[in-house]
Formats: sequence, structure tokens, C-alpha cells
Amino acid sequence: MDSHIRKDVSAGGGNPSIEAGLSNLLVDCAGIKDGRRVVLIHEEGNPAVEHDVVAAIEQGARALGATVTSLGCGERLAGPEAIPPHIVAAMAQADVTILSHYMGAMLRLRPPIGAGVHVLNYATNGNVLGSRWATVPYGVWLEAGDAIARELRGATSWRVTCPLGTDLRGSITPPPASAPSQPFTVLTFPIGTHNPIRSHGASGRLVIRWLASSANHDIGDGLILRSPVTAEVRDDRIVRLEGGAAEVAKAESLLHDLGRRNGVDPMLINSWHAGINPQARPCCDPEKDLNHWQLMSHNNPRLMHFHAVGQAMPGEISLPVLDPDIWLDERQLWRRGEFLLLKSPAIQDILGRHPGSEDAYELNREVGV
Repeated sequence: MDSHIRKDVSAGGGNPSIEAGLSNLLVDCAGIKDGRRVVLIHEEGNPAVEHDVVAAIEQGARALGATVTSLGCGERLAGPEAIPPHIVAAMAQADVTILSHYMGAMLRLRPPIGAGVHVLNYATNGNVLGSRWATVPYGVWLEAGDAIARELRGATSWRVTCPLGTDLRGSITPPPASAPSQPFTVLTFPIGTHNPIRSHGASGRLVIRWLASSANHDIGDGLILRSPVTAEVRDDRIVRLEGGAAEVAKAESLLHDLGRRNGVDPMLINSWHAGINPQARPCCDPEKDLNHWQLMSHNNPRLMHFHAVGQAMPGEISLPVLDPDIWLDERQLWRRGEFLLLKSPAIQDILGRHPGSEDAYELNREVGV
């Protein structure tokens, strides 16, 4: 770890775990070094984005010799099209942009702004930045993510079940030959999920407890159902919702409102993905901020979610499923929220190449629910 980073972070508390997380973000993930033009964007007025962490990131980047521009943005953005022009201009000129702001999630599947590195930073408070999610060497999850992608690539079918009664299956639509191998145009820190899997012919039952933002456009606060609603799905479309009349009405109202607002099919399911990093922890409560909880918790294998409302990924809504069982081509890869693929020899061998990462694959079950 750079001694200058250690000195600067000490000014914000001197916590060794925070220092390790900061170095992991700035050096190992973002690749910041002397002379780099760095733009830091943080969300103002959000208690999940702590001032001390924002300051430590800025101090650490300056200590590495970067030219740093720090920009706050407090307004709730309607979508990526509403990002303020001065922020777009700054990002276009930067070598590195670190987004401690929800707009980073909105940009993940959009064309990149400029040629620099863009990082969506989940570690916006001390609890996350100092956790093992953020301090396990970034290289572990770069390697593991590539190995996982190779294992998932080429599958032709999937099935998802959960303890509440979800039982949904479908085919996997292969991407066109011209499609990029990595659809995300923004890095994430820490790493927590795999590329979305495009669905085809999804049919069965999906038990819904939460309707959260997919971070495509602003959906308001989302919706927590007080009793689960079961969606009957045929060929990628929700054809019926069953459950308590009041909860069904609330779910239908939100789905149809988002469909009208964005000019898309409100009942379409287009893709899904699941958490792969068992150290991921949301450090937040869905009852207080459902959308932030979804953004954080979806990185943990205890959660997977479907993207719905519209054909284009990621749609407008995320439909999380807790403690899923997931099969690809009849091979079970998740079992009650445990990511079984991490036990494979090739992925286990990664730990031996990164000293101090022996606990990287241990499951943290604290996901806020």
C-alpha cells in the first residue's frame, strides 16, 4: 500500500481496513497513478454516501499524483439522459472517473462517455469500504469473474426456484456475433455479479416481494409488498398476478405506470443475473431505501433478480429473489443462495495467487432481510 495513501486516510480516521479498501479502489481497480486526470462524482444529501469517505477518496487520489476534480450532484436524476452537462463534459476529458453516485449504475449498459476508465463505487461508507467485500484484493475477483464467465458461457437453458415457490425456466438467447463480450461499460468496485443473461421463453411462476429500480430510469421509491404476489409467466410475459387484491393492484399499477412512462411493455421479462461475491453486504435496510438496498445486495449470491418492463436490458424494474436455486443446462450453480461454482478447483486456485484472500469465498448471510 502506498505510504501517502496511508497518511492521507489516517487524517480521516486511520482505520487500516479503510486504508486497504481505499488502496484497492484507487490503485488496483481504477489504476490511478501520477499525472492521471481523475474526476470524482459523489451524491450529495444521501446518508449512504459519507462525507469522510468522499474526502478520503479525494485525498488518496491526490496523494498518488493525480489531478483531481471533485463534483457533487444531489438531484435525483430521471435517467442517464438527465446527467448535468458539466458532469458529462468532465467525464469525457478524464482518464479515470469514480462515481460514488447512483448515476454510475445508470451508465453500466450505456455507451461510454469519453475514453477513460469509469468505476461505479459501491463502497461509499466506512462499513462497506472497510469490509472484506472491499478489502479482498481486487485481482481475486478480476480472475474469478473471468473464470465464472467462462463457465456460464455457452449455456442454453436455465431454471430458477426459491423457497417461496418461484419456479421459472427458459432458454438463453445467444448474443449476436458483433456484441461485446463485456456489455458493462462501467467497472464496479467491489465486483459482485456476472453479466446479465438474456432470457428467451421464460415460463413458470415468479414470487414477487419487492419491485425495485433496475437503475435505468427513476422509478420513485419502488414497492415493498406486504404479502408476496405470484406472477404467472408465459414466453417472457407476466400474464397474471395472484395474491392479496391490494398488493396485486399496487404491483400492477407500478408496472403499467412505468410501461406508459417509458413507452415499453410493462409485463415483459428480458434478462436476469445473480450475485457471485459472498462477501458482499448492503449495510442498509430495504424499508428505508429499497433501491439502494437492491443496488448493494444484488451482488451477494443470496440474491438474484429478473429485469422487467421493456425489451432492452436492464428494463425499468428489478424483481429480486432471495435464496435462489439456479441451474444452467441442468447443472446446479446456486443452492439456497450459496454460489457452488466457487468450490471448483480452478476458482479455488485463484486464492493461492493472492495472499491474504483465504476468506474471500466465505458466505456473508447478512443482506438486510
